[in-house]
Amino acid sequence: MEAATVTTASFLLGLAAAIGVGALVGIEREHRRDRTTVVAGIRTFPLIAIAGYLTALLAVEFDSELVMAAGVVAAAAFTIGFFYVRYLSGSLGLTTPMAVSVTFLAGALIGVDLLLEGIVVAVAATFLLLTKDRLHQLAETLTQDEVMGALQFVALAFVAFPIATEFEGPYLRGLVGDGRPIDLQWTLLIVVAASGLAFLSFLAMRQLGGRRGMAASGALGGLVNSEAATASVATIAQNTTGLQRAAATAVVAAAGTSLIRNLVLAGFADPSLAMVEPFAIVLAAPVVVTIVGVAWLASGAEESQPPDDIGLRSPFAIKPALTFALVFTAVNAAAFFLQQGAGDLGVYATSIGAVVSSGAVVASAANLVYTGTVSPTVGLITATLATIIGFLAKIGVVAFANRGLVRDVTPSLVLGALATVGGLLFVI
Repeated sequence: MEAATVTTASFLLGLAAAIGVGALVGIEREHRRDRTTVVAGIRTFPLIAIAGYLTALLAVEFDSELVMAAGVVAAAAFTIGFFYVRYLSGSLGLTTPMAVSVTFLAGALIGVDLLLEGIVVAVAATFLLLTKDRLHQLAETLTQDEVMGALQFVALAFVAFPIATEFEGPYLRGLVGDGRPIDLQWTLLIVVAASGLAFLSFLAMRQLGGRRGMAASGALGGLVNSEAATASVATIAQNTTGLQRAAATAVVAAAGTSLIRNLVLAGFADPSLAMVEPFAIVLAAPVVVTIVGVAWLASGAEESQPPDDIGLRSPFAIKPALTFALVFTAVNAAAFFLQQGAGDLGVYATSIGAVVSSGAVVASAANLVYTGTVSPTVGLITATLATIIGFLAKIGVVAFANRGLVRDVTPSLVLGALATVGGLLFVI
């Protein structure tokens, strides 16, 4: 550690920040306080944060790792002792003892001049503590198979990532390799991000969908997998009397939220935002159209009680992630080779992949822009074509699952496709 000169102003600022982060956690613990047990609260946690702050400050001031090590050991001993006292009183939870350790470390971060980081850690810890009941409810909504699928997916991702780092390329005439159209590390990160976004939406759908109605289930389902959500609600309406209009509302809602999902995926795949910014303008009109369509359909929806679950499976598993990865990789590879033979028209042709997954095609187009394989304009047109195909494909899905629903969903979906065309013409 490098010695540093601490001014009075910086010391007081850090001290105030340490007290603040400690108080933040302490207030939450005080709120949950059980008067029959010993629990640290509004006074104890600020003192713990101050201890961490002073320990780190002294370690930096005297350029001594031993001071910091001694402080960490003391904090660990206090945490263990605190847990033991709680254990003797019949409280077996680990949450508060762990909160003690995190608060000490948050104070230490402030002591080494990482003020923002310390505050972020404290806010994150408080958020987790506050959402205890909600997090338990979310965990209980998952089946054993869904939990196992998530564990398998995470395990596979951890195994695959170090393997992907070995492919430095370029391979296959420049297709595969670092910074190439198929960068295996980057592809894996995009797949994980897409699956993570879908999983969060899936949890929200499980928690809120049944209580908020079929339209809410469709909207959240569109963030998970709009094609699957469309098929699910259409089938439910086919087998349940009095849900046609509500199902149509859900289909259009799924189409609308899938646009937001695709924009987020494009932003992740293209950090430069060269394609994302104009794509956001293109999507503005169809988003408005779907909102109007949902409002119109909902106004005439039946009073029948919709089911609590529209039947979507968890996206945080190997099969849906593999499907996304295969479409994403296939579109990248096809665009790379078709561009060499047919120019930009070949790249546009890859948008047909939106029949399977519009999100994968949009992410692929953004990735091609980011790697410099295609221009932002070509990527934008490809993503827009995929969006249009996604709208029209949903009509086909509905026709296959529930022909009687086609008349209700077609106007909004066709107008959404036309609005997308209009948005593209406006931008280019």
